[in-house]
Amino acid sequence: MLANLLAAVMVLIFGLLIKFFKFYNLIAGYNTLPEDQKENVNIEGLANLVGNGLLVMAGVLLLGALLIWLGHSTAFLGSWIVFVIIVIHIVVKAQRFSNK
Repeated sequence: MLANLLAAVMVLIFGLLIKFFKFYNLIAGYNTLPEDQKENVNIEGLANLVGNGLLVMAGVLLLGALLIWLGHSTAFLGSWIVFVIIVIHIVVKAQRFSNK
């Protein structure tokens, strides 16, 4: 339960920073792009996708922590499986924000 709570808080903070405070350099891959290639990225759309995804992942982990606390032993594994599925979804969907 503690692992889910700590991870949820960290993911929530990163999601808020990217989505609402425009910390775009926290997005993996974007921060290492040269400036001329950054111009080819729809950063607003990408930040919206990543920020929303991180907020949903934080919610999944918090729900997992709640279910663990209520005694559901499979909630830990289930919440992390859903977490990984969301990560894969974000990585695949993020490709559409590159204007190459």
